[in-house]
Amino acid sequence: GCDGEPSEAARYGDKSVLMTRMCAESTDRILYGWAKDAPDLHLPPSVGLAVGPAAGVTYLVLQVHYRVVVTEGDASGLTLHLSSAEHMRYYSGLWSFASWFTVPPGKERHDITNECCYKGSAPLHAFAFRVHTHALGESVWMEQRSLDPNSEPKVLMERSPQLPQGFQQLDTRIIIQPGDSLRVTCWFNSTTMTETVSTGHTHNDEMCNLYLMFYSEQPLNLRCSDGESGQDGRASDSERLLPTLNHLDDVRAKEKESPNSNQAPVAAEMKPTGMGQVGGMDVTPGGETLVVFHRATRHWTGQSFRGSKMEFVTHDGPIADNTVMLIDRSLGAVKAEWGKNTFYMPHGVTVDGDGNIWLTDCGLHQVIKYTASGEPMLTVGEKLVPGNGRSNFCKPTGVAVSPDGSFFVADGYCNNRVVHFDSKGEFVREWGSSTKTELSVPHSIVIDACRGWIFVADRENGRIEAFDYMGRGQGVVDLKTHGLVYAIAMRGDSLLALLWPRDEGDSTPQLAEVTMNPPEKMAINPHFKLVASVETEALPGVVSPHDLVISGAEGGACNAETCMYVGETRPRDDASGSTIHVMGFGVFSGQHLHLLGETIVKTVDTTTHNFGRGALILGGSVLALLAWASLELEWINGPCIARLFGVSSSEPAPLMAASVERTV
Repeated sequence: GCDGEPSEAARYGDKSVLMTRMCAESTDRILYGWAKDAPDLHLPPSVGLAVGPAAGVTYLVLQVHYRVVVTEGDASGLTLHLSSAEHMRYYSGLWSFASWFTVPPGKERHDITNECCYKGSAPLHAFAFRVHTHALGESVWMEQRSLDPNSEPKVLMERSPQLPQGFQQLDTRIIIQPGDSLRVTCWFNSTTMTETVSTGHTHNDEMCNLYLMFYSEQPLNLRCSDGESGQDGRASDSERLLPTLNHLDDVRAKEKESPNSNQAPVAAEMKPTGMGQVGGMDVTPGGETLVVFHRATRHWTGQSFRGSKMEFVTHDGPIADNTVMLIDRSLGAVKAEWGKNTFYMPHGVTVDGDGNIWLTDCGLHQVIKYTASGEPMLTVGEKLVPGNGRSNFCKPTGVAVSPDGSFFVADGYCNNRVVHFDSKGEFVREWGSSTKTELSVPHSIVIDACRGWIFVADRENGRIEAFDYMGRGQGVVDLKTHGLVYAIAMRGDSLLALLWPRDEGDSTPQLAEVTMNPPEKMAINPHFKLVASVETEALPGVVSPHDLVISGAEGGACNAETCMYVGETRPRDDASGSTIHVMGFGVFSGQHLHLLGETIVKTVDTTTHNFGRGALILGGSVLALLAWASLELEWINGPCIARLFGVSSSEPAPLMAASVERTV
C-alpha cells in the first residue's frame, strides 16, 4: 500500500532493479503476502484492513516474484470481492520483522535474531504469521521476552520456511500488550556453502523475515528492523492527536455546511445515571469496556479532610452507592456496577494486562486490587490509617502495574513519593523527586515498559518526572507555563498530558503531546535530550479535568481512529452534572469514506471493463477490507496498481468487506 504516487519502477515494471521501492512518496507498506502454494487465509469475524486516503493507502501495488520468468500463459493475480460488512470493528495490521546479516559458510547452525518492544497504546490480538527465508533457512520462531532475567523466553510460534509460505493460523490467539518485547530468530544451515551468503532478494542470497498478522482497535502497520521499531503509513493527520476540538453538534453543523470538509475531531459527552465526580478511568485490555471510579453522591470539598496534612477523612462512613462503573464503549451503556458501602474518597483506577482492576482511595489510604467482577485480590495499606511507612499510604492517587506484576504507587497528597512493591504486595523501595524541588502531589503515574521507565505527573509543580525502576531520575518535562499536570497517558514515544491552569485568568484546560526522543537515539548522541517537542491544544467545554485515558475507535460516541476520555470532578448536582468528555482524533473522525460508483479496470490497450460494485480484479488470499474509498485499478506493464479515491459523506456509510482470491 502506498500513501501517494507509486514509484516509476512500480508503474513501468522496471526489471533492472530487484525489489526496488514501490511507493514514490511514502514508505512501502506490506499489507499481505504469500509464497510456495500457501493455503487461503480467513480473517477473524469483524476484522478488516483499512485502505483509502483516510488510512494512508491511496494506491495498491501487487508484486509477483518469479524465479523463472514466464512469458506466456501466466495467470498470476488476485481477485478482490467487495460486499457489505456492517459489523466491522477491528483493524487488521501487519508487524514485519526483517534483518540485514551475513551467513558464514560451513555452519550447521547459525542464528540471526531481531528483537523489538511494542510501544503502542492498545493491545494487539495476533491470529496468523508467515515466515520467510531462502534455501538455507531451517526454522524461524518468535519468542516473548520476560522482564525477569532469570526466566526463559516463551516461544509463541515456529515454522519451517521450506513449507508453504502463507499466513499460518495460530492455534490460540495471542494478546500482545504495550511493553511486550518480541524476538524473532532464524536458524540457517550453511554446510553446503563455500562462501559467505549475504542478505538479498535473489535465491542466491538469504532473508530472515517473520510477518505477524494481528487485529486491534487502531489501524497499525509495524516494522522491526535489526532491533529498531517503526510504524509504516502516514505520520501526518492520521497520527496527530492534537487537532482543534469541537463539540459533536458543532462538527455535524460544519459537515452539513460543507460535506467534503476534512473535519478531524469528534467530541461528545457521557453522563451515565448515578455517576458522580470522576476520580479515575481506564480501558480493559480488549478495549471494549471503560472502567470509571467515581464518588457517586459524595463531593470532595475543603471540608472533606482535616489534620495538619489534611489526612483524616471527615465523612462518617463509606459511600452507600456503587462507585465502580463498567461502560460499554460502543453503546455508551452501563454493563455492570459494584463498590457500594466500601469506598470513602475514590481517586485512581488502573486495569492491568490480565483485566484486574486496581483502585486507590484517598479516604481509606489504601490500594486494592480487584477482579473485573469486584472480588478483592490484594490490599496494601491500613484502612483509614494514614502514614508514611512501608505498609502505609497517605491519600494515594494512582497505580502503575508492570508486565511482571510488580507495581508502583503515587503516594500522593501527603507523602509526595513513589513506592515500589513486588507482585505479592511486598515493599521494594521508595523515592521522591530526583531534583532539588520535591514532588508536590504526584497525581498520575504510568509505565513505559519498553524503556523500563516510570513517568509521574508532579501536579502542583506543573511537570512530569521520569525515573527508572530503581528510582533514578531520567529527566524532567516542564509544563508549568501551560498549567498543572493532572493526568498523563503513554502513546508510543509520546506522552499525553492533561493540563489545567487552575488559578490563572484563562483557566481553559489544555492537552499537551510530549514527543520524546527514543532511547537508542539518546544513547548514541548525548545532545538528544528527553523531550523532542511539546504541542498543546485547548479543551473547550472541559471545566474541571481530573483524569484521561486513550484507546482505539469504538464506533459509538467516538467514531475516530483514536479516542480520548476526559473525566471531570464537577459535582453531580451541578447544572452540567458529572461528565466524561469523549473526544476523537485522526482523519477517520467527523466523516466517513465509502465505496462509490463502479470499479474500472484498465488494460494495457486502454480497453475498459466495468465490474460494478461487486468485484475487482486484483489478486491474493482471503482478506477483509474496510472500504473507505472507491477503487480504480490500472493494469500496467509491470506490477498491478490500484488507485483509491476517497469521497466524504456527512452520513455514516456502511463499511465494505472484501475477500481476495488468489490465482497462481
